[in-house]
Amino acid sequence: MMHLQGFLDMEMKSWVWNLITRVIAIGLSLIVSIVSGPSGAGKLIIISLVRRSLDRRTISTLHRYWKSEQ
Repeated sequence: MMHLQGFLDMEMKSWVWNLITRVIAIGLSLIVSIVSGPSGAGKLIIISLVRRSLDRRTISTLHRYWKSEQ
């Protein structure tokens, strides 16, 4: 059982939570693919890969660098 903290303060089984999040992700990807076609799906893949490669350390390092340049 997984306890979700926050506004709703509810409990749910881990497999249900995983199923819900995956259905949302796949559903949004399908909508983008249907609406914008193959080129939109390709752009979505590139954007998601770039986003995953930028973790918090990278972003904070870039932020400190940009602040020191000003």
